[in-house]
Amino acid sequence: MQRELQRQIAASGINDSSGRVRRWQVVHVGTGGGYAAVRPEKGKTGADSPGAITNYLEGGYRIASPRGGKNYRPPLRVSYVSGYHFYVNTSMRAESIAIGEAEAWADEIARELEASL
Repeated sequence: MQRELQRQIAASGINDSSGRVRRWQVVHVGTGGGYAAVRPEKGKTGADSPGAITNYLEGGYRIASPRGGKNYRPPLRVSYVSGYHFYVNTSMRAESIAIGEAEAWADEIARELEASL
């Protein structure tokens, strides 16, 4: 899933030439191996942390209203920046990827069983 998420980030149109946003997305396995997830790395907190920036890029964010004077005309005419939705696009493909991996694993087990007979 991490490879698919990195592919979606690259395909989304984000200017990530340094690969920073893709590097921030790490695999996390739950205690006891009950689940696995891909999410932004932990560490720094606040508005400029990897998790916050990933959230802004994924879902978009509101633009602050202009604070100019009486005749001030803001250069931007939108109140919200649209997100890139790379996590949403990855989650839509997650089931088919998981089924493909499970089938490949089952085929591998079947080949090993046939070889041992």
